Amino acid sequence: MVLGIDLNDRISQISYMENSNEAPIPLSAVAGGEAYEIPTALGKLPGVNSWVWGEDAKKKAENEGVLLADNLCTHALNCDTVTIDGEEFDSRELLLLFLKKILSLTSMTGSWQAADGIALCMDKPDERSVGLMDFIRERLEYPAEKVILVSRMESFYEYILHQKEELWQHDVFLLDYSDYGVKSGLLSVDRRTRPAACRIAEGADPMISISDERDFIKYCEAQMEGRIVTSVYLVGDNLDESNAKGILRYLCMKRRVFQGRNLYSKGACLAAWDRSNESELTKAFLFLGDDKLKSNIGLRVMKGREETYESLVNAGVNWYDVKVSRELYLGRERELRLLLTPLTGKNEHYAVVRLADIPGREEHTTRVRLSLKMTDAESLCVFVEDLGFGEIFPSSGVKVTDNILLRSED
Repeated sequence: MVLGIDLNDRISQISYMENSNEAPIPLSAVAGGEAYEIPTALGKLPGVNSWVWGEDAKKKAENEGVLLADNLCTHALNCDTVTIDGEEFDSRELLLLFLKKILSLTSMTGSWQAADGIALCMDKPDERSVGLMDFIRERLEYPAEKVILVSRMESFYEYILHQKEELWQHDVFLLDYSDYGVKSGLLSVDRRTRPAACRIAEGADPMISISDERDFIKYCEAQMEGRIVTSVYLVGDNLDESNAKGILRYLCMKRRVFQGRNLYSKGACLAAWDRSNESELTKAFLFLGDDKLKSNIGLRVMKGREETYESLVNAGVNWYDVKVSRELYLGRERELRLLLTPLTGKNEHYAVVRLADIPGREEHTTRVRLSLKMTDAESLCVFVEDLGFGEIFPSSGVKVTDNILLRSED
């Protein structure tokens, strides 16, 4: 079993999947019901260390004096301290408590702690998201390597990839509407490449409203201009016949339109499955979203008398998943040459990290630790630490840091 959870300040959702022959199934907060949209909130009973959550928290805050803690994701991303009932709480701990509450919904299908993987979906991961994920992995009492982070656009891609191919023979348009405006994504597949390259063109307008059908339709026209769109998926509030009849009439012209309820949690669930179960489908298609690394990163190293290529990071991974640590022996030159190979195969080149501050020693007697991480999809941070060579050449303690900007063609 794998789990996918869509987390945001207002509403969270969870889905599970037990095998590749079944579609992800959303879990309701009410047994036997369809309460799939769960308010991301906790409620503390005054004077005692007892908490309620979800819709229960909101209702009891209104009617029974329970103290509400909401905006949990934003507070946790900012590492805020939140005061409730005169007591200070780490907002990350509050989000973790909510996460454990929503995970407990799996009790009817099996323990979440026995799951093969958990994918957490957030809107647009950044450095704050990475720090929060590290905190969650450390505190969740679950194998850290089995918890992954995906963006909403990657969840959209995963969801579409597992639909009937006739629905994505051409482009697919995602329309996500809420009180905060509209966000959209246009998924296209380039079947001329091997594997087929999948990209999403994102759009947003925080001011738009379905009450102004003309402007809303103009927005959709601009996003789909010049493209053949096979299907449209609607996510969010009020995009239905009673509120947006004219908009739906436009979207349905030569296109199939679907309500994408639970789309993000289902897509996250499929992402968790695909990370641990490679298939012919995942081999045939490669998602190149904004968070994906567009180049392979490696080194040419000597093994014996032969020069070989050693891969450090493969293209196609999310920048926030890049965490590399290797020990190497330097040759005569005081530098490391990272080979950057774009997926296009063009403009292969080296990024050189100068190591002049590391003491000069005989060839192959300087051991260093090379570490790589990224702060966004184009910013590579390189750390090199002198480890010395046993008792013969103790470590100098020198640490070299360099930042490499990966150009768009990288």
